[in-house]
Amino acid sequence: MADRKPNKGPDRDTNRYSGHARDEFARSSDEEGRDRYLGDSSGGYGTGGAAIDYHDVMGSGGYGAEGYANAYADLDPARVFERIDRGDVPSQRGRGPKGYQRSDERIREDVSERLTEDPHVDASDIEVSVQSREITLSGHVASRPEKRRAEDIAEAVSGVAHVQNNLRVRER
Repeated sequence: MADRKPNKGPDRDTNRYSGHARDEFARSSDEEGRDRYLGDSSGGYGTGGAAIDYHDVMGSGGYGAEGYANAYADLDPARVFERIDRGDVPSQRGRGPKGYQRSDERIREDVSERLTEDPHVDASDIEVSVQSREITLSGHVASRPEKRRAEDIAEAVSGVAHVQNNLRVRER
């Protein structure tokens, strides 16, 4: 196998792609001694003519390298969600499409299911009605904390505008 030098044309003095001698390229060094390509104005393939240091933008590598991820951190969905969870970026939760409202029946079903599944509320004597996204709870519960918890559960359902708690505590 012949000993070939990469990116060299047949005369071994010119760059295969741009047709320029190696010493025609504008170069400088950064503080750490790395070569910095400044481009040339001839427009040869790959020369670009842009005065930018690849390492300034990308750090120590290209796509998939840590420097690349840090340079474009705002575009990484996982990092955006981490920032939302930390509270750095406001959450968009609860902001639905323009004009969207949950139906009263869907809200009623959701409240009823949550009351049924809650281990601290006996919902067997609670009636749930919804009109214009306003929930009315009526019936009886065993204690004041249970009454408050039922109201909190109803209020936490998406799409609820108001909760009217008409629940009564049973006398012992």
